[in-house]
Amino acid sequence: MKRLLAAAAVALAFGAGAADAAAEKVLTYHLTAAPDSLDPAKCNNQRCRRVMWPIYESLIDLSKDSRTVVPALAEAWEVTPDGLTYTFRLRKGVRFHDGTPFTASSVKVNLERNFLPGSLHYTATPPNVREKVLAGLIRDVSVVDEHTLVVRLRTLQVQLLFLVPMVSPKALSRFGAEVTRRPVGTGPFVFSKQTDDEVVLVANAQYWGGRPKLDRLVFRVVTDAERTMDEFLSGRLDFLPEVEPVYLERLIADPGVRVVRVPTLSTYYVGFRTDRAPFTQVRIRQGIVRALNVERTILFVSRGLAVPAFGPIPPGGEAHDPQLKGLFSYDPEAARRLLREGGWTSTSPVSLAFNAGWGFMSEVANAVKNDLAKVDVAVQLSPQRSWQGVVQSAREGKAHLFIYGWLTILSDSEVWLTPLFQSRAVDNLTRYHNPQVDGLLEQARGTVDAQARQELYRRAQRIIVQDAPMAFLYHEVRVSAYRARLAGIDLNTESWPIDRFARIDVP
Repeated sequence: MKRLLAAAAVALAFGAGAADAAAEKVLTYHLTAAPDSLDPAKCNNQRCRRVMWPIYESLIDLSKDSRTVVPALAEAWEVTPDGLTYTFRLRKGVRFHDGTPFTASSVKVNLERNFLPGSLHYTATPPNVREKVLAGLIRDVSVVDEHTLVVRLRTLQVQLLFLVPMVSPKALSRFGAEVTRRPVGTGPFVFSKQTDDEVVLVANAQYWGGRPKLDRLVFRVVTDAERTMDEFLSGRLDFLPEVEPVYLERLIADPGVRVVRVPTLSTYYVGFRTDRAPFTQVRIRQGIVRALNVERTILFVSRGLAVPAFGPIPPGGEAHDPQLKGLFSYDPEAARRLLREGGWTSTSPVSLAFNAGWGFMSEVANAVKNDLAKVDVAVQLSPQRSWQGVVQSAREGKAHLFIYGWLTILSDSEVWLTPLFQSRAVDNLTRYHNPQVDGLLEQARGTVDAQARQELYRRAQRIIVQDAPMAFLYHEVRVSAYRARLAGIDLNTESWPIDRFARIDVP
């Protein structure tokens, strides 16, 4: 009898466990590649930011349309008449995932570690991705009391504080550089584990905004586009943040799928390693730009999900300048002349790195190759398995040219021009260096008048386009897709759930 009772107890326990597992609510989100780092001070690309979004929160947030700032970890603030001093009132009862309280001192540590040498937890290696932006924004930070903080700014661009997610100071002290693999924030989801193929987060039961409805959030890496579609349509992926244009009709036809079009703040480009011959010569770079029939390529390749780009800042971004379109329009004869003037004599092909895991990029790369062949520039395609491979190829100079993109949720000109074109910026993959542009960007940071500031950025853009460190390709209209069974999805301009996945449910 005792054995029977014991067996029954085991069966009941096993059954309860199986029922619990079956009832677990899980959302599986697609990544094209694993994140480089989960330390927000050190990584600012889409792969990192998508995973960090539900882990970390910032002092302030952006509205759904990215136009205004809204409360986040700061629930309210007061501003001086000149718009340069903010007194933030922090939410009470917020705790980091390690149980330590979120306080004004936590904010000071996080802001300063991103840009202020000598401050607590500041490290220069690897470089801080927001250092130049924040150094131009923040004059100083002071703690009034546990829940009150004063931030004095150099410019009126307070929305740039959205760029600074809050990391637990205790975790920074305990893990140091290893916090990149041991992220600890205040968000609705807590880091559980990371493998080569996925990152797993679990619900934060103590989240100040209430426990998430999901139990687990899994970021799964699938590099190949066709396999990604198979996994999604078979139900093994729940959310695709980006869908290639070629698959759009296939998704629309599936009643179990919801498709969302999201105009993005993005710019994709062909970058030149401007410090490598022959692309040290501006005439050669200009010749390549004029050889590319961008409007035709984007019209036929994007299936209507992109608009041609003629400068670095997309429509909707501050200081976007539509007059840049006429500076270097498609003209094969002018391209040949500029190449001759630049001393183009190469008979060996130039290499072009691109993300072959994203089929759309293969089409773009082949269009670039075909256009350049018409002006006697031979291109050898260098397909990479992921965006990480493209970045590595660009940084190490393995390819002469590379196709890459810059995306952000902010319309502010600073976050477009400084990372891509300031000579010492981490994300300046082209190694572009023009002291005049550096000077204009520095001057703009210190200019309070909004109109004068935007004019400085427009002047910088005109010089950049003339210098041609890159050939601008297109601004993306992103298509996201998710399984119809998911409820409560509301996306911002990055195709991120505005609630950081906290209210999404699997009924």
